[in-house]
Amino acid sequence: MAMVYIPPPTLPPEDPDRHLKCQDAVHVAFSDLARAAIEAGWDEQEVATALVEVADAHVLTVIENVGLDDALSRFKRRFRPE
Repeated sequence: MAMVYIPPPTLPPEDPDRHLKCQDAVHVAFSDLARAAIEAGWDEQEVATALVEVADAHVLTVIENVGLDDALSRFKRRFRPE
């Protein structure tokens, strides 16, 4: 399966509609992935559940990474040689 083109953001990070534009941008790739899994033989409900669970795991990973980055920044500031 070839990669689907996902357009870059056109709104600044602080724009309240940016998350909606991101959803629009990834929608085609997401639909193509679901369709490919169904065509491979997975049941539509299995695919939907798997996509939700993978997305949830990704969100948790992002949250953990942000927390780790914050902790490392605090550690570096605390122990920075003067």
